[in-house]
Formats: sequence, C-alpha cells, structure tokens
Amino acid sequence: MNIIYYNIEESKFYVNVGDFRFYFSSEFNKTRFQERYNTYINNEIYKLKVRYNFKDLKTINTLKIALVFTFYKKIENRGFRVYKLGERIKENG
Repeated sequence: MNIIYYNIEESKFYVNVGDFRFYFSSEFNKTRFQERYNTYINNEIYKLKVRYNFKDLKTINTLKIALVFTFYKKIENRGFRVYKLGERIKENG
C-alpha cells in the first residue's frame, strides 16, 4: 500500500543525515533520497573541486550540508520539513 502525505506536516517518513532529519511525503521519495544523496553530493563536490580547486575541508563540509538540502528540494516537492536537533528549520530563513 502506497501512502502519500499531501500535507508533509503529517508525514512519518524521514531520513536522518548528520544532525538533520528530512521528512518526505512518501516512502518512494524517502527511498530515492536515501539511495541517491551520497552520489549526488560526491558528484557535485567533485565538479566544484575540479572547477574551483577546493582543498579546504571546512569549505567542503559546508558545501556537503548545502548540497544535502539542495538534493532534498529536488526530491521532495510537496513541502519542506527539516529539523536539526529538535529545532525546526524554515525554508526561507
């Protein structure tokens, strides 16, 4: 049975990545995110390293966090629900 939460606030599907918890409208989106986010991040970091010659690990780690959010927004189009250590993160600030 495929459950889809049209209101992401009701969703029980989530994935923890580091200090962040990302919620999804369906098991399908959750699975797609889980299976692909590492590849997406590695590919994008590689492109940036080649293009801009990044070597600073702090910059790379900051980029990884930003890229996780970018990928989440590509996968989940029914809303934005992310928490960091119990604190709600709002999309626009």
